[in-house]
Amino acid sequence: MNDLEKGLKLLKKALKIYNNVPGQQSTIAGIEAQMGVMYYMLGNYSDSYNIFKSSVAKFRAGGEKKSALFGIALNQMGLACVQ
Repeated sequence: MNDLEKGLKLLKKALKIYNNVPGQQSTIAGIEAQMGVMYYMLGNYSDSYNIFKSSVAKFRAGGEKKSALFGIALNQMGLACVQ
């Protein structure tokens, strides 16, 4: 639908829901990574970097250092750094 703002709004809503559920760090990290991509697409590289940083920390804390999502989040975080 090409509506990045609406997509970001829905991801924030999902994040609010999962923040109240114990044991969902990996899910929360994935949502944050998606938000990082949205911020990047909007040209908001500072917010993109910060949310990726939070996502990566959650992946690490959850022991997901070898998952594909962790690698993708790190890669996207690097792209935000370049910008």
